[in-house]
Amino acid sequence: MLILAVLAALGVAAAVSLDSCAKDLLPPSTAGRRLRFTKEAAPWEFAIESQFKSIHCCAAGYLSIEWFKDGRPYPWPEDTSSFILYPEAANQTIYTKVLSMSDAGNYTCRLHNDTSYTVHTTNLRVFDSTGYMDHPLATYRPPNTSYADSGRSARLFCEAFVGHIDLPDAKSEVKWSKEGDPTALQGSHTSVELTSRDKGMIVGAYLTIHTVEEADFGTYTCSISNTGDQKIVMTTQIKGIETSLDQLCTKDKLIVFICILATLSLLSFLFCLRRNNFGDDSRIHMLIRKIADISHASKHKRSSAVVVLYSEGNETFIDEVFLPTLRKDLLFNPLPLRVSNWGPTEEQMELCRKVQKVVIVLSKHVVPSWTKDGINEFLRTIITGEARYCVILLQALPALSAEEGMTFFPNHRSTFSLVSWDSEQPLDYRTLFGNDLNSTKNRENPTNSSYDLRLKIPFMSFNRLFPDRKFDEVRV
Repeated sequence: MLILAVLAALGVAAAVSLDSCAKDLLPPSTAGRRLRFTKEAAPWEFAIESQFKSIHCCAAGYLSIEWFKDGRPYPWPEDTSSFILYPEAANQTIYTKVLSMSDAGNYTCRLHNDTSYTVHTTNLRVFDSTGYMDHPLATYRPPNTSYADSGRSARLFCEAFVGHIDLPDAKSEVKWSKEGDPTALQGSHTSVELTSRDKGMIVGAYLTIHTVEEADFGTYTCSISNTGDQKIVMTTQIKGIETSLDQLCTKDKLIVFICILATLSLLSFLFCLRRNNFGDDSRIHMLIRKIADISHASKHKRSSAVVVLYSEGNETFIDEVFLPTLRKDLLFNPLPLRVSNWGPTEEQMELCRKVQKVVIVLSKHVVPSWTKDGINEFLRTIITGEARYCVILLQALPALSAEEGMTFFPNHRSTFSLVSWDSEQPLDYRTLFGNDLNSTKNRENPTNSSYDLRLKIPFMSFNRLFPDRKFDEVRV
């Protein structure tokens, strides 16, 4: 009877674990049948040898799911992995009843529909049967910045592997709090739901703000502990989408006002320089281009800010090279957004649709499959709006085979600039947004970034001022 009771308990635990994709789902999407994940996907998983373990890829809008371990497609031989598919969960779950040390590795799910695909990779680490009693290890961290709309709901999630601490007073604890306001989460318009899986060795909590108000914006902290002095702390800052755009638009309006006041002075200065040649990288050219950008953005009710999409492994390039270049040379308003390897969130895509320019920092850190098809599919998921796009290559594109032909970027619906970054050379702002897709289609070397752009300035003509130079088209 005892054996039957233990087997029944294990069966219940396994059933609960395998049913993960049917609970704690994100609110229904307004994007229709768009390919998307239905709950927060864990980038890391931890487990103890010889125990039951499952890995999930919860999604919607897909037609098929493929699973890979360390790049090897399912099914796997026994010496590679003991995980098998769980068809009752529409192949969103793989599991093993007895975990082994050889099961450790990177598990990737690839979701397909008629037009696109997306991927998510989970790194599984396996501890031996002696267990784990050290500090908690994060399985899911909230993003550094979370965006929310006033009047709508917002959800934050954190989770960590706490292992098993064999002490009488050891107790796992998960706590959400707001910095500077200890009573912020005590009201009825917020709720915290604790989660637990893998026999309590992985714990987390959902923080839901049912109706976001102005006072809800700020920094939130999630603390997970398995003993009194062993804990992990994760933070995220909630910002309003409209507030962020309003701040950028306010800067635009201020720049327009200053430019209008400075027009007469600028024209006087141009008269003084009538007989002098000045370089295309001069401040005058940058100012003319900025006026054109803001004028175009105002006409189409879009912010002239630049959204910069990058991945976790490219922070040094973003913080030390790219953002200082934008702020110093181009007078842009950069808005950096870190994306995961399964693509930008719906909130990040919404921001991209509301701005005039988008920069995509492309490297193996952000593209799950560094191949021609993988790179093109990743770009198609992002380049969907009417903004101007610039793709910055941090490493050389993979070589094309004879079957793939000479065209690396075929049949894109939108155009984009392609810029290769050389660490030994300073980043040249003139190459940003400088070429379009048509410039890359017939080139044998798709990493070549020497392209030209001629920006129309319809409301200014300086030909009479400078007969030897044409200013109806400004080369940048």
